[in-house]
Amino acid sequence: MFWLEKTIPFKYRKPIRDGILEWNKAFEKAGFLNAIEVRQQPDNADWDAEDINYNTFRWITSSAKFAMGPSRVNPLNGQILNASIIFDADFLQFWKSEYEVFTPTGVAALTGGSLDLKTYQEEEARSHGHGPHDHCALMDGESRELAFGSAVLMGRATGPASEAEQEKLIAEGLKSVAMHEVGHTLGLRHNFKASTMLSLEDINNPDKVKDIGFGSSVMDYYPVNIAPQGVKQGNYYTPTIGAYDMWSIEYGYKTLSASDSEGELTELKKVAARSGEPALAYAPDEETRGIDPDPLTNRFDLGNDGMEFAKQRAKVVSQLWPKLVEQVTKDGDGYQRARQAFGILLSSQGQAMYFASRYVGGVYINRSHKGDAGAKAPYVIVEPQKQRDAMKLVEDQVFSDARSSSHPACTTIWPAARWSHWGSEIPLRGDMAVHEVIGIWQDRILAQLLSPLTLDESPTRN
Repeated sequence: MFWLEKTIPFKYRKPIRDGILEWNKAFEKAGFLNAIEVRQQPDNADWDAEDINYNTFRWITSSAKFAMGPSRVNPLNGQILNASIIFDADFLQFWKSEYEVFTPTGVAALTGGSLDLKTYQEEEARSHGHGPHDHCALMDGESRELAFGSAVLMGRATGPASEAEQEKLIAEGLKSVAMHEVGHTLGLRHNFKASTMLSLEDINNPDKVKDIGFGSSVMDYYPVNIAPQGVKQGNYYTPTIGAYDMWSIEYGYKTLSASDSEGELTELKKVAARSGEPALAYAPDEETRGIDPDPLTNRFDLGNDGMEFAKQRAKVVSQLWPKLVEQVTKDGDGYQRARQAFGILLSSQGQAMYFASRYVGGVYINRSHKGDAGAKAPYVIVEPQKQRDAMKLVEDQVFSDARSSSHPACTTIWPAARWSHWGSEIPLRGDMAVHEVIGIWQDRILAQLLSPLTLDESPTRN
C-alpha cells in the first residue's frame, strides 16, 4: 500500500496514482489481484511520511530535481519491508540556468562518460567504484527532456491550446517517473535496451502502445516523444509498463507450485529461458557506459533505429529555428527564455547525433543463454551499411559548415539570466559562445568515432 503525501499538489495526484497502479497489471498476470493499493494521506494525519510503517510517495522541494525509489529489505530472506519514493518538485522547474552553460564535462555526462579504458579506470578509482552508472539519474535527464518538449510546444503554438498541451506533457511525464520509481521499490534494475522495442512510427500510434507501452520496460530512461510537424504525434511518454516488467515480476513474485528448492529452481529456469524473446532484451547500467559498444543501449534514446531518432530530432529542431525568438519571448520580456530554449534544442540534437555515431564500429550485445528459444549470438557486428549510413548522417548534421551556420543564434546575441538567488546558477559568460558549444558537440562525437575502442581491430570489432 502506497500513501500519497499530502504535500503533492492536487492536480498532480492522479497521474502519480495512475503510475503506481499500472504495476497491478504485472501482479495480476503473476496471480495477484489488486496487489498494490494507493491511498491519500489525510490533511490532518497524525503520522509522518518518514514513518517506516507507511510506504509513501513524498513530494519535497530541495532545488535538486531528483527522484528515488529506495526500499528496506530483510537481509535474511530478501523480503521487502518498506519502500518510499521521494520526488523533488523542482523536476517541474525545467527552465534552469544549467541549460545556458555547456562544458565538455557536461556533454560527456549526457553521453555516457569516458570513451577509453584508461580514462574510465582513472575516473572509477577517483570515485571509489561509485561512478554515475551506480545510481538512478532519471530525473536530471527527464527535467531536460521536459524542457525540450516545452520549448517545442511553445514554438509551435501559443495561448490555451499550448497551455493544455504543456499540462498533458507534465502529467504524462509524472506518470512515467512514478512507474519507474515504483519499479525500483519492487526490486527492478534499469534496463536501457527497453526503449528499442518499437519503431518511431509504432510509438506514435496510440492504439499500438496503450497496452504494451513505448518499449519493453519502464525501467529505461525515456526521452519525451516529439514528432516533427507533418508526422502524427502520439503520447509524449510511455502510458504503461512493458513485457520485460511483466516478466520480471513473474520471476520475482509468482507463487511456484514446486514443494522443494530443486523444483522451484526448475520452474524459475523455465521462466528465465524466455530471454531470447526480442521484447525481453536487457542491458543494465554497467553496459551503458561510454566505453560500451552496443549502439542500442543508451539513456534517453527512443525507437529501434537510433539514426531515425536522430533524424527526427534534427528535423524538430530545424523547424523551430526560424521562429524560436518570436514564439518563446513575448513583448516586454527579456531574451533569457529564448537563450535557454536554444541551448536545450542544441543539446537535444547533439545528444541524438551522438547516439547515431555509436553505430560506427558498434557491436550488438545479447544476454541470452545457450539453448534459449530465439537466442541470438552474444556479439553481433553492426551491419556495414548501417555503419556507413551513420557516418553519412553525422557528416551532414554535425560536421557540415552549412548546418552550423544555419543556427539563428550565430548572428544574434542572447543575454544570460541575471537572477542571483538561492538555487540559481550564474553563467560564467554573459554572452553565448554558440560556435564553442557546437565545437564541444563536434569534439565529443569525433572522440567517439576515433576512440581506441571504436578503432579496435580485435576479432569482435573488426
